[in-house]
Amino acid sequence: NVEESNDLTLDYSNLNSILLPIDKEDTLNNIEEQLATDKKYYTSLTKQLAGLGGKSIKTMVKRIMGYLFTDNILGFYSFNGRANKKKCFANLLISKVIFSAVKSIKRLNNESSTDEIEKYIKYHLIQAPFNIKKKEKRNVLVD
Repeated sequence: NVEESNDLTLDYSNLNSILLPIDKEDTLNNIEEQLATDKKYYTSLTKQLAGLGGKSIKTMVKRIMGYLFTDNILGFYSFNGRANKKKCFANLLISKVIFSAVKSIKRLNNESSTDEIEKYIKYHLIQAPFNIKKKEKRNVLVD
């Protein structure tokens, strides 16, 4: 039986290619549950996001947020969850994964990196509803 269980290791990159970018709340909840119960998945996702790279914290956070989420899901969140009865992004485990991924890049990790990462995540969350409106306008113009 022990040998059988070793064959059941998940290929996280395949799992992520199916689940990402996150567009629905239930997908986000499933990923949150996986992150909470599976340390290997947490580590794997952190490394995968760190691999997206970027010359600055701003660039890296933008790449990570675009890779992980659609604007549709981000529109329901603000960083602290207070504004307009939005949900709290900071309490999500995936938020902690983003911080870990950026801080794992030595040249981007300094005393102010936590504040900077938070600033750019907040900016991305604030922009999501505007991005949705822009896309809707473009789609109307195309039709």
